[in-house]
Amino acid sequence: TIFDERFQLSVGIGNSGARALFKGGSLPKLSLISLSASPQERDIVYSISPDFPYGIPIGEIESVNLSSDHLFREATIKLPYDLNEVKTVLVGK
Repeated sequence: TIFDERFQLSVGIGNSGARALFKGGSLPKLSLISLSASPQERDIVYSISPDFPYGIPIGEIESVNLSSDHLFREATIKLPYDLNEVKTVLVGK
């Protein structure tokens, strides 16, 4: 699931379609965002992975920062639901 720290997914950001790598975990985030991209807070993050239907919304940008090596941008992501309210999860193939 997206809450597994090993989960990764190719995503697009906002109308620009800037590419990023979604990394799962208890605090999901985006990494490998190009410095030439300018993601903004509240930009929608969506799936572009061939393993998922194209365009599925994943969440929205919460904040954007430089990576520790200053080669990329990183972003925190706000999921569109409250995890404390999730009671049932369906898994399909």
